[in-house]
Amino acid sequence: MTRIKFLLTFVILATSGVQAQTTCYELGLKNGTGMYNEAQRLLGSQRRGEASAQFRKALHSFQSTGFNCGDVPVNHELKTWMDKCIDGIRKSDFDPDRETLSVTPKVLSIGAKESEITINVKTDAGDWSVTAPSWCSYRKINHTTLRINCKANTERDVRTGTIKITNNLSVEIPIVQSYDRPEPENHQRIQITSVQFKCGYENNTFSNLGEPMYNNMISLIPEITYNNLEEDKKTMQLDFKILSPNGSLLPGAVPGYTYSETVTTGGQLQRGDIFNVSGWGNSSGTTFAMAGKYTFEIWCAGVRMNETSFDVAERKTSTPVAIVELSVSPRYLAFTAKGGEQSVTVNTQASDWKLIKTPSWCSITQDNNRLYVTCSENTEANVRRDIIMISADSRQTEIEVHQEAKLMDIKLLKTSFGVKAGLNLSNISNGMTDIKFSPEMKPDFHAGIFLNLRFNGFYFSIRQQISLLANIN
Repeated sequence: MTRIKFLLTFVILATSGVQAQTTCYELGLKNGTGMYNEAQRLLGSQRRGEASAQFRKALHSFQSTGFNCGDVPVNHELKTWMDKCIDGIRKSDFDPDRETLSVTPKVLSIGAKESEITINVKTDAGDWSVTAPSWCSYRKINHTTLRINCKANTERDVRTGTIKITNNLSVEIPIVQSYDRPEPENHQRIQITSVQFKCGYENNTFSNLGEPMYNNMISLIPEITYNNLEEDKKTMQLDFKILSPNGSLLPGAVPGYTYSETVTTGGQLQRGDIFNVSGWGNSSGTTFAMAGKYTFEIWCAGVRMNETSFDVAERKTSTPVAIVELSVSPRYLAFTAKGGEQSVTVNTQASDWKLIKTPSWCSITQDNNRLYVTCSENTEANVRRDIIMISADSRQTEIEVHQEAKLMDIKLLKTSFGVKAGLNLSNISNGMTDIKFSPEMKPDFHAGIFLNLRFNGFYFSIRQQISLLANIN
């Protein structure tokens, strides 16, 4: 990784260095002309603000060539001035009397140790001066030779800088210095971020990480989370001290420590890696018999890297801490609006369990591992929903309870009923007083039936028309 970083730095600076060595005339003409043409395009598109900004950039680029283009115009009237300047720069490229300044090498790359470098300078632009980084000194041998001496790099990173040679012109030489990084100590390879514990008890039972710890445990098992500070993997020894509530060290086989373990780091600068190391205790469960606050310390090569405290509570019985399961069947109860009773079976190894939440409109009785849930009638027009919550040790579970809303009663406040009938005859002329039927006549009898209902502020009207076609001979 260090080598890659050094090479990338070198390539970046080398690239910038090569660009710096392009003649001022060529670079200024190329950049300035491009900006000038873009400004003209923007001006033609009525984008005057953007065009003005591009004109200013072009102006700066032309001025950087060092060519005397005359006084800078005011009010952004640049066209005549730039045309003259561009023409002058182009002609200067063919001027045999044009001043030059060049150096060899154009980029410097040196090692971490003290180094001396010779730079060859070629110019016809007069005498020149030098500036260098604070960690480099220089000595001008003659008009064409410069000697640079750079101190050893004792830092833990690459050093970069620039050597600048100036007369009427100027040139910059990027310089990159690598570093020799000493082999880190083992304790410098990792950073411990957290330590959690689980406990082993009789009958090969274990608590979960972070759960309460009791003084009848037969082993304390740490889980160590850490960040890698190095790319390469490394095998190292970690030493552990466990201090009792009275401050005394729990003795072990390693002098000055409780126990030790060899681990291998993950490397690759990874974060959040875990060491799962061995636990400490005895089969009789007397190692942590004293209840109170203990301290767990992690050491490496004589350096303390972490200190974590934990509490051990007193347990009256040696019953192992088992992982409790808790479930119910069914997990969903549905009641009609009239209510009723249903039962639920509770499954758990816990010696006791209890209700910690019940619906206000239900009563619950407990009989061994069964619950009897009785819900009262729902007299409201809304569905009722709630939960029953049960706990056993540190476990909890829920039963959903759902009850339908009461059906709406329809109360008739007012009704009306009627029948209407009529006779429509076709082919009857106006003014006739006597009606006679002929085979061509098609009398049409129709009747209408309607029913009006009113209840609870709502009004309904039901109507139906019945049509009859009668053939009268």
